[in-house]
Amino acid sequence: SGHKYLYLFSFSKIHVVRYLLSMVLAYASFVISIVNIAAAQTSVTSIDGIFEDSSSVNQASGWQYASSYDSNSISGSDSSISNPSTDKWYHGAYTGDWNSYKLSTIEKSFSCSYQASVLIAYSVWFCNTWGSEDIALFIDDAEKIRSGLDTSFSNEYSNGDANFFQQAMSCSQTYHISEQYAMNKLQDEVFNVRFETGLDRTDESVVLGDITITCTPLVIPPTSIEIDATFIDTADANTIAAFPEATAW
Repeated sequence: SGHKYLYLFSFSKIHVVRYLLSMVLAYASFVISIVNIAAAQTSVTSIDGIFEDSSSVNQASGWQYASSYDSNSISGSDSSISNPSTDKWYHGAYTGDWNSYKLSTIEKSFSCSYQASVLIAYSVWFCNTWGSEDIALFIDDAEKIRSGLDTSFSNEYSNGDANFFQQAMSCSQTYHISEQYAMNKLQDEVFNVRFETGLDRTDESVVLGDITITCTPLVIPPTSIEIDATFIDTADANTIAAFPEATAW
C-alpha cells in the first residue's frame, strides 16, 4: 500500500512538473510573439529621396495588416501581390462581409533623412461599390484624407494593365482614383502611415497601390548679418575710403 501511494505521489509530481513546464513554454512563446509584433510595428524605413512600394526594391512589402469584423480580428504581415509588368506592390484585394462592416488596414513607419517636404501619393482600384464604402489615409492616427468608393462618380480604369486588377478583384469592370497629401517633417522625425479600407459586402473589392513617399529637402535661407559701423577701426575706415566698392558686401 505504501508503494502504491509513493507511486501515485511520484506520478502526480511528474504531471505537475510537466504542467508547469508547459505553462512556462507557452508564456515564453507569447512573450516572443509580442516582441516580434512590437519590433515589426516599430520598424522605421528611412527615406533619402523617394520610397517606392516596389517588389524590385523591397523583397517583402513590410506593411503590417489588420482586419476586424463580426468581433473577429486578424493581424500580421500584409499579403501583398506584385504586378509583374510594373514590379510594384498592390495591397488586397480587400473584400467586405455580408454580416457587418469590415475594416482592413495596413500601416508602416517612415522618416526622412533630412528636413523635408513630404508628398504621399497612392491609387485605389475598386469594383461593385455603391457609395457607403471608403478608404482613408491616417498620419500618426490623425485622419488626413477620406475617399468615397462610388463607381457612379469614378472613372473606369481601362489602361494596359486593367486585366491585372480585374483578375485580382474578380471584376468585369474596374474603377480608379488617385490621391495625394503633403506635409513637412524634421530630419529623422518618424511618422506612421496607415490606410483604412471599409467595406460591407462580400462582392465589393478594393486594391490599394502605387504608393510613393517623396522627401524633398527644405531649403533654409541663410541668416542675414548686419555689421555695426562702430566696430570698424581706423584701418578699416581707411580701406573703405580708398575702396568704396567694398561697402557693397
